[in-house]
Amino acid sequence: MGEEKLDYTKVCQLPFGTYVQVCDNLDIMNTMEARTMGAINLGPTGNIQGAHCFLSLKTGELIVRQKWTEPPIPSDVIDHLEELAGESENVLESLTDIEQDELESTKDEDL
Repeated sequence: MGEEKLDYTKVCQLPFGTYVQVCDNLDIMNTMEARTMGAINLGPTGNIQGAHCFLSLKTGELIVRQKWTEPPIPSDVIDHLEELAGESENVLESLTDIEQDELESTKDEDL
């Protein structure tokens, strides 16, 4: 169909959920600021260059990068991810509570 074949060695380099360090600022800078940031792999973007989509642990945004380093995961990153997971559980619980309240109010209106 006119599409180029994907290269397995580029697309399938990282498993889902892998902790990596990616370039934070793509501009050249001569300062002592950190040049990389922690991120979690969300999967390949599907482009020919082999870029992957990552969840930035610094900003919480989705970012796309073609190069990364896979270091051992530090304990502070594990703690941060557990906090994020706890927050998402609280959000899910509050959403289900709201849905239950709405269902009960619609039942009361029907009676």
